[in-house]
Amino acid sequence: FPSDVAGTVANVVAEDDRVQVAFKQNDADVILSQYVEVVIPQDVLSPKDGVLVQRLADGTIAAVPHRVDENGQFVLQLRAGGEVFVQNTKKEFKDIEKDGHKQYIEELAERLIVNGTTTETFSPKATMTRGQFAAMLQRSLALPKTKAASFKDTSDNQFTYELQTLVDIGVLKGDGDLLKPKDNITRKQAALMIARLLEHLEVDVPAVTAEDATFTDKEAISPDA
Repeated sequence: FPSDVAGTVANVVAEDDRVQVAFKQNDADVILSQYVEVVIPQDVLSPKDGVLVQRLADGTIAAVPHRVDENGQFVLQLRAGGEVFVQNTKKEFKDIEKDGHKQYIEELAERLIVNGTTTETFSPKATMTRGQFAAMLQRSLALPKTKAASFKDTSDNQFTYELQTLVDIGVLKGDGDLLKPKDNITRKQAALMIARLLEHLEVDVPAVTAEDATFTDKEAISPDA
């Protein structure tokens, strides 16, 4: 499989109702440079029982990028090893009953990508900060967390590692020695971060130039995020 670590070996072992995945080199755990696809038959782990999550080496339970194929099997995209299992994390928020995005909000919450503002509310009309959006991107792709943040205004932020992860791969940009994680994120900043993330993942997307844009306010779009 693709990896910049020569001699890496993948071990996938089913144990009762969970699967242990490990990527090792000389018996030491390694993090891969690219995602590896792992297929788990439904007689081992079934999508009918809940959503797929992963227990990482530090004990954290995190989202796993995955889909269910036409045969009802989980198809995972992994870069780091850990214990994979199905968890019933059914989420319901009282304040989105009539929201047109209810299904998507609850699915993301069940996958541990977004959190509610309380156990019963999601606050769908609330604004979102740069730090919160960065954390959602990091969780959705299970990007391995890197070292502590190198910006003056992130050392005490609750998303310090998530922020630095996106900085390290070029998705999030700072303003000098400030990252401004508590600032509300703009639509422009969110779009730029998503575009950079797709580029990092080498996703094939149609090439678009500034001339192709039909927005009347496109001149206000600058390359900072």
